[in-house]
Parts: sequence; C-alpha cells; structure tokens
Amino acid sequence: MLLNCDICGLCVETYNDLRVHFTQIHKSTAFVKCCGKTFQKPSLLAEHVQWHTNPSKFKCEDCGKQLKSSKCLASHIKIIHSKKEVNHETVCCHICSKVFRGQKCLDNHIRKHEDNRAYSCEICTKSFATPQRLRKHKEAIHEDLHRHICDVCGKAFKFKPSFERHVLEHQGIIEPPVQCDICGEWSKNKHVHRLHQFKHNNTDADCKYCGRKCRSRTALRGHINYMHKKKYDLQCSFCDKTFKESRNLEEHMATHTGAQLYSCPHCSKECRSKSNMYVHIKRMHANEWIQSKMARSNDPNLKGTQNNVS
Repeated sequence: MLLNCDICGLCVETYNDLRVHFTQIHKSTAFVKCCGKTFQKPSLLAEHVQWHTNPSKFKCEDCGKQLKSSKCLASHIKIIHSKKEVNHETVCCHICSKVFRGQKCLDNHIRKHEDNRAYSCEICTKSFATPQRLRKHKEAIHEDLHRHICDVCGKAFKFKPSFERHVLEHQGIIEPPVQCDICGEWSKNKHVHRLHQFKHNNTDADCKYCGRKCRSRTALRGHINYMHKKKYDLQCSFCDKTFKESRNLEEHMATHTGAQLYSCPHCSKECRSKSNMYVHIKRMHANEWIQSKMARSNDPNLKGTQNNVS
C-alpha cells in the first residue's frame, strides 16, 4: 500500500519510509490522515484500512455488532457482555490445567483437544475445531494478512505470538536458541524450532498438482505458491520476457539498462545479480563472509568464537 505525506505529497511504500521522511524533512512525528482522523501508529492505520476493506473485520461474535477497531471491539465486549459474569468465576481445563474466565471460554478451548474438527477450509480442506480458528487460518494463509504491526520499526506479522515476541526483542528480552536433536541445527527460539521440526516430518508432503515430493509441509506450501499459484504477470519493458517475482524482473531489466543493482560492502565491485554478488563476497572476502555467517547463526558456540576469526 502506498502512503502519501500530507505535508508535501511525497509517496512512499512503507510507514517506516514515511517516518524517516518526516524526521529528516519535516522534523516531526509521522502521521497519515484518513476519514478526518490522524493516525501516528502504523498498527492503528492498518486496522482502519482493514475496516474499510472489510466492515465485518471487528464484528462482535456475541451480538453481531460491527465495530471500527479492535480497541472499540474490546471496549464493547467489556462494557456490554462482561456483565454476564459479574463474579468473574474462573474455570480450569481438565486436560491441560489452563485457567479461563467463564465457561464459554473454556468450552471454546476444549474443542482444541477434541478430534471433532467440524469447520473445514474450502480452499485447502484443512479442518478446525472452531470458526474463529478457521477465520484466522484464512486470514494468515490464504489472504496473507499481516494485521499485527510493530509501532517501533513498522515490521508486520501474520500471527499475534510472533508479533509479541518481536516487541519483547525491542525491550531486550530475547528467548534462548534451541538445538535440534535430529540434525543438530540451531533455531532462534523454541517457536522457530517447532517449525524446523516439520523438515523431519514428510507427512502430506506430496504436491496434489504435480506429484512432486517435498521435504516438509512448509516446503510443499512454498512449492505450490511459486510453481502453481504465482503467474508470469511481470512484463519486461524492453522485451517480451515475463517473470513471477519483481526481483527477477529488476535484475533482467538491468541487462537492458546497464544498471548495477548491488554494491559490495568491502570493495568497489558492483553486480546486476544478487547471486553473483554473493559469490563475489564468498570468494574475494572470505573472512568477512565467515564473520557475517557467524553473526547470523543461532549457534551460541559460533557466536562465542566470532571474535577469534581474523
């Protein structure tokens, strides 16, 4: 989504770019105006845009009333519906011992433990125990919505837990890395480690379109998205070639224009291809390449020896 500066009319692609523009040019806090309202936080702006595209986005599931934001919805539920549980009696799940405020919340939770998944996705046939989990699945996987936006750096997330962990990292609270018992690979935290475990599980890893066998469900999802869903709809302005991804188009068009898209951070070398730049750095600046790889690694042993590399 493109954003316009309300002061000078400059058009930028991200809220972070807008924030930098306001800081450098106008010496003030960035904001966006819509419907007569001023939004300074990207998360609130994103919710407002979602309300425009889908007025039922913040619909109360108890009475059906449509609100304009998650904050309005939370206030509505607290004021209108929380009166049904004046004493706020807590109930405990007999399966996992998790505590909930009210029987309705417990009933929704218990459905997660049951095998009866009555709500199926009409796109991928995956089933869920509640309509709420089905809705979240559609938004994250098929609609590709990133509804959780960091007010510090502007990074967007599909899922609330990932967003909350990111916010904690800004506060200096970082979860320790976890090592895989099967292959020894280190993951950033226990949540990334759980996703890594899918690499060792070949269940349902056959493509229903072409029969290709993928190493994991994650790899299968990426294969289907690129090979069977993405279209060659990016046309070169100089020839008849088409591409699926914008980076491939940009690198191809550089062969026509002569533009050098990538610059080496260690010397004056320039390249049109990102892969060629990677090879250049690995061959010609081996020590710097190793240090960079160690810095990106989640292995605490490698990070400990990073300073010893010369």
